[in-house]
Amino acid sequence: MSGIARLSREELLGLVPGSFTGRLDQEDVKAIIMACDSFWVRPKNAVPDVPHAELTAGDCSDGFVNLRIVLSYLNLCGLFARQLVDLLREHYQGKVDWVVGSHTAATGLSYAVADVLGARWYTMSKNPDGSQSIGGVSIPAGAKVLGAEELMTTSKTTIAVRNGVRANSPDAELIPFVPVIVHRPAPGECGEVDGAKVLYLAHYDVQKWKPADCPLCAGGSPRLRPNVPDNWRQLVESMKASV
Repeated sequence: MSGIARLSREELLGLVPGSFTGRLDQEDVKAIIMACDSFWVRPKNAVPDVPHAELTAGDCSDGFVNLRIVLSYLNLCGLFARQLVDLLREHYQGKVDWVVGSHTAATGLSYAVADVLGARWYTMSKNPDGSQSIGGVSIPAGAKVLGAEELMTTSKTTIAVRNGVRANSPDAELIPFVPVIVHRPAPGECGEVDGAKVLYLAHYDVQKWKPADCPLCAGGSPRLRPNVPDNWRQLVESMKASV
């Protein structure tokens, strides 16, 4: 435990990999995210027309962590990259030749992880059908490829990244671990994805529903895509107004 959750907002935003020793615990991770105004949950006492989140996979949710904002602070991106590498090394001590991450959410993070590991890196592209691909480079046969992600809600994006690597470089070897900063599925879900164990720094229990089964939709709550800046502002303001 690093104890950084006790720091001021300014101190949290100024953290770099050498600011402390040890592992971030769940409260530390939340403190950093909160300092970036990037943590949202729909208040339990919210009136029916308070919005909720529409996730990438189309599900509805009563909570969201906007790590794109957090990782726009390059010092924090480097901090989390170092933490993910340390977490990975507790489970896997082998070679890492390449690092990839989903476009665009994990592009900067995967680059930073590759930098820590001294590995090669290349950006992924997201296609209209939701698949992810690599273009312009071929990963050599036998190369060990790590997928690193900022957030996991469902396994859809992670599987798309791994399939993109296979399509581009079928003779490369995908490392059977996926380090992520925040894990959001229900307990017991996504512990393993595509034969790879999910390693995470923090887990937050939030609910999600298919739109047809969503009680918030049924009650008149509008769905908003959190990664649209205006939508995110509305979500955060609705949370603060209900406190």
